[in-house]
Amino acid sequence: MFHFLVVDDNQSFRKVVRSAILNRFPDADIVQAQDGQQAIILALTHRPDLILLDESMPVMNGRETAEILRLMPATRCIPLIAISGESPDSFQGNRLRQFCDFSISKPFSFNLLVSVIEVVLKRSKNRPIPDSPLLTLPTQKVV
Repeated sequence: MFHFLVVDDNQSFRKVVRSAILNRFPDADIVQAQDGQQAIILALTHRPDLILLDESMPVMNGRETAEILRLMPATRCIPLIAISGESPDSFQGNRLRQFCDFSISKPFSFNLLVSVIEVVLKRSKNRPIPDSPLLTLPTQKVV
């Protein structure tokens, strides 16, 4: 069973991401945070296998959160996936991405999200993940 931490200030977006993860990993344990400060506390207490982290949040943004997570011995090895509404070439987006294992720009498909999660988990743990067909339907629901 995998443990995930989804960090975004938009509750609806967190629900959609949670749903996409559970669709692929039905046994997953998913905790959610609405800001970076809460994310750090949850990362320390739950020790997730992977953290999905938004850039723009109140209290503490994604870059600040990622930087702190990378500095703390207990969390420095947890893979981070940046989720940003910023352009991949933007200054803000690049500042977050420098601390992350992978990044995804909004909007994105469920298939892309799940594929990125699978790759990052495999790369980080060399942990076997059950095979899944890559769905490439052009009518995928966009998050």
